[in-house]
Amino acid sequence: MQQQKPSMPSLLNPHPLRASTTPKQSLPQQPPKLSSAHIDLWEHAALLYHHFEWQTAIETFQHLFHTIPVSAPEARTRCLLNVGIIQARLGDYALAAQTLEDAARTDGEFVLTPFLLGIVEWELGNLIKAEACLEISLVALRRSKGEGEVGVQRHNYGNGTDDDDDNEGKGKVIPSFPIETPPACFSAGEGGSV
Repeated sequence: MQQQKPSMPSLLNPHPLRASTTPKQSLPQQPPKLSSAHIDLWEHAALLYHHFEWQTAIETFQHLFHTIPVSAPEARTRCLLNVGIIQARLGDYALAAQTLEDAARTDGEFVLTPFLLGIVEWELGNLIKAEACLEISLVALRRSKGEGEVGVQRHNYGNGTDDDDDNEGKGKVIPSFPIETPPACFSAGEGGSV
C-alpha cells in the first residue's frame, strides 16, 4: 500500500499537514467512465435533435441507453430523459410518460425525472399524478440544499379553476433541448474503454 504524502496548504484542505499512517477507507466509487465512442454518439444524437431529425435522435439515445453499462445509471437515465423530452415535443405524451417512468426505474435518485414526468402527466390531464411528481421533485431539491424534510406549499397557477380549456396550447413547458453530453465525471477513460 502506498503511503500518502502530506499535501500543500489549501483552502480546500483545512488540515494539510495532518497525514495518517493508517489506511484510509476507500472513497465512494466514482461513476464509470464512458468510452469516447459513447460520448461521440451522444453528441451526434444531440446534433440530430438540433437539426430536427427527432425520430433518429430518439433511436440514437435509445441505442445509447442499451449500450452504456448498467454501472452508469446516471448516464443511462439521461439517455431516457432525452428520449422522453423528444417524445413530448412530438406530442406523444403517453409514450413520453412511459419512457420517463423507465428512467425513474433506472436511477430513482435523479431529481429531473419526477419533474419532467410531472410536466408530461400535466399535459395528459393526470393532475393528481402531476402534482405528486412535482412535489417529489421539490422535496428532493430542498433536501439536496440541506433544508431537510419540508412541506410543500400549494400554489394556484392559471385562472384558479379546474377548467384548463382556456389555457390550451399556452405556455408549454416541455424543455426544447436534449440534456447535454454527460458531465465531466463521465468523460472517456484511458484508451477509450468503458
